[in-house]
Amino acid sequence: MKEMCASIGKMHEFLMVLKKAGFDSELIQEIINSKQNGLAKKMYEAVTQPIIQPSSDGVVYDFVVDYNQTVEQMVAACKFNFTHGAVNSHYFPILDNKQGRKEKISIKLLHFGRRMSYDDAVIKVELAGLYLATAHEALAFAKYNPSLPKEFSILALGSLCPFGLLDEYFLALSGSDSYRNDHGRNFYRSASILNTDGGVGESCRILTVVDRVPIS
Repeated sequence: MKEMCASIGKMHEFLMVLKKAGFDSELIQEIINSKQNGLAKKMYEAVTQPIIQPSSDGVVYDFVVDYNQTVEQMVAACKFNFTHGAVNSHYFPILDNKQGRKEKISIKLLHFGRRMSYDDAVIKVELAGLYLATAHEALAFAKYNPSLPKEFSILALGSLCPFGLLDEYFLALSGSDSYRNDHGRNFYRSASILNTDGGVGESCRILTVVDRVPIS
């Protein structure tokens, strides 16, 4: 009981911090009124647990993203062995603020080391001062890094496609060494989509943007 009271006290302090930060009173009340205080607990845990583990390999990847290219053109350049039918311009259009632009971006792979919900992952990336990579940026990453991903899936949480009736999905890149064909190729690469309801797996890496510089 003592621990429970202490936990409730901490969450109350957390909600007061939200109020001081300018959060709408009605929104805070909805958080308080959520079933068994579930939303308040979820938000509190998301911002008080360690933000992030070290990145998967400590490397920052620099490359150019050409937003003039459609998703179909970028997929063709990546030469995937498998591409989900929803990985196209209909579900992942070029963003209005990126039309006609090229940018040099710096990308980092983040690894939390545990399973978490989509919303929790988004919050932690934002708290780390980074930006979620979009589908176009993930496909450019795959083009410039043909041997990745390998041991884990790489997720681009910055673009959501409304595939199906109500569900939302994001782009996931993956690969393995198990593939064989007549030409002796032994590396299988795929571009698929994952439901936000499934969250982020323990071994997954999240593609994040460290910096971006417009070049045209």
